[in-house]
Amino acid sequence: MRAFALDAFGAAPALTDLPAPTITAQAVAARHPKGITGLIDLASQDAETFTGLTALLADGARAATTLGVADPAVLAERGITATNIFATPDAALLARVAQHAEQGVLVPRIERTFRLEEIGEALTTISEGHVRGKLAVTFA
Repeated sequence: MRAFALDAFGAAPALTDLPAPTITAQAVAARHPKGITGLIDLASQDAETFTGLTALLADGARAATTLGVADPAVLAERGITATNIFATPDAALLARVAQHAEQGVLVPRIERTFRLEEIGEALTTISEGHVRGKLAVTFA
């Protein structure tokens, strides 16, 4: 599990001072015994892991996952709003995203740029779990 910089949206990460591999549900629970108010899970590998993470949520919290494993009806019993996030390729939506980027509304945070011959280092950087922005690869 990784903590991302969402402070621009008013969010406060549950844990930021631990290396990514040591951030566990137990570590979050120890620091936030009353629960956390939001969960954006982009890293769990299965439904069981996501379900375990939702146990950390305080009543009335929000949860989102890209795995499609959230059960909104079950979580609603605790007042938790759950969302399964899916990506659907859509030319009109992509054009809108491009327009927002051109207008400066959408500004990606590029943490580091790699040359194509450094792609191995880029993959290592991702796997170490310390990336806080986007990694870009240049083709020259």
